[in-house]
Amino acid sequence: MNNAFIALGGNLGDVKQTFQTACDALKETCKIIAISKLYHTPALTMPDSAPQPDYWNAAIHVQTQLPADTLLAELHRVEALHHRKRIEHWGSRTLDLDLIAYEQLISTQAELKLPHPETQSRLFVLQPLMDIAPFWVHPVTGESLSTMITHLTDAGEKLHKGEAWQLQH
Repeated sequence: MNNAFIALGGNLGDVKQTFQTACDALKETCKIIAISKLYHTPALTMPDSAPQPDYWNAAIHVQTQLPADTLLAELHRVEALHHRKRIEHWGSRTLDLDLIAYEQLISTQAELKLPHPETQSRLFVLQPLMDIAPFWVHPVTGESLSTMITHLTDAGEKLHKGEAWQLQH
């Protein structure tokens, strides 16, 4: 079994229910090992974008026999089931599933970049990841989660209070 970390995000509809059904769908190909708290975070927007609702973010640790590229395709399939539309970069969405890391694999392929190229600059990814994998070290930079979080908070980013959530069986 291969270990992978997946970030969940969304800001349209009943996001908590969407996370539940997305995790249920992933259970077909993955074993969910750990689930972070839920974090409510301000939306990232492009300079000319309209304001959008805040996001909910979380992370899950899964084990799977799928290769990394197949797991990524599975994440896109689950997003599509939840009516994810890729219209605007950083736009509102029902569900965003990002493959953050797959074992210690480093990939620079256009269709499979691992670890996710913006992981170290996104507190809304690092903070939930810290809940479930405090031991994780970025395979490219060699930095721990706590070091990456410190860099961002020292630069003025704010940590957000998480709330516990449970997947329904």
